[in-house]
Amino acid sequence: WELLQLVQALAAAGGAGRLVLLCPADGTSAALAAGASKAVPLEYPELAVQRVFLPAAADLLRSGGSFVGIESVTQGWLGWLAAVAAEHTAETDLWLDPAPPHAPLAPRLTPQPMPPSSSAPAVDPGGTYLITGGSGGMGGALVAWLLYEQGVPPEQLILLSRRGGTSPHAGVRCVAADLSSAESLASCAELSSLGAVTGIFHLAGVLDDGLILNMTRERLAKVVAPKAGLLPLLSLCASRGWEPDWVLAASSTSSLLGYAGQANYCAANALLDHAVTFGLPEGVCGGRVPPKLLTLNFGPWGEVGMAREGTKAHQLSLQSGELPMASSAAISCIAEALRRRQAPPAT
Repeated sequence: WELLQLVQALAAAGGAGRLVLLCPADGTSAALAAGASKAVPLEYPELAVQRVFLPAAADLLRSGGSFVGIESVTQGWLGWLAAVAAEHTAETDLWLDPAPPHAPLAPRLTPQPMPPSSSAPAVDPGGTYLITGGSGGMGGALVAWLLYEQGVPPEQLILLSRRGGTSPHAGVRCVAADLSSAESLASCAELSSLGAVTGIFHLAGVLDDGLILNMTRERLAKVVAPKAGLLPLLSLCASRGWEPDWVLAASSTSSLLGYAGQANYCAANALLDHAVTFGLPEGVCGGRVPPKLLTLNFGPWGEVGMAREGTKAHQLSLQSGELPMASSAAISCIAEALRRRQAPPAT
């Protein structure tokens, strides 16, 4: 929120130039600022943004702080960081290798071939699965796939949502719990009876689009809360002794590429992306080994969900040249990600 306030102030003053954000390479709340910043140049072309991810051990606040292996230079270590950033202004994101000499690396998107159709199971049909956001359109498509294509019995699917309710599929359990509240999750009687959890699908999310000019702390918190619910959910797993094999989270192309009018949604999904890239915040899993984390940066789904046909989000997607995905294509991405997780490493 402080970053967005800074941008609001710069815009009001007619500011222009390049913002360089120094972000620790870990799963902390710095992810929110990094994600929100991706919307900035799309709304304010006069402001360029560059994110520099530092080794998590780097102490940005301590006077005289430095990196291991970097000798003191005339300008100091902040001057060295500024020089690295200035040398690579064409890159929006840089990651400094934790090992000396801390060479800067930049992310790249790599096209992948379409996987061949496969009848191999993507999940264990004997497993038990938690699905957050399971009562929404994406959740409905996922549940149908698990039931009718993967052969998971309905009683082994538990849908978590704030409202609870009933599932259109007989036997599937719907549990009312506030995902953003550790207390709500811990006091949920339906969850306390679960003996084990094989996997978690984290689909929860909400939109509240608006330009940075009109963004408020409350609107930011509203959109971040469902995505950030991953953390209390993992803490609950640790306290219950559940050891899921994996957690698959639905992230967004917004946090990957940025999207005008979605600074809060970019921030929310960046929490998921950073947890996978840099690791979970310390203590989330209570000292246990965390489950394998997977994120899929989905574009809009065209048949269900927040950008289904007839919504404003669907219209904006078409105007921006992005064709919303068919549910079958999106589900095939989920299946392929889970199959690849199970595949032996290449030799």
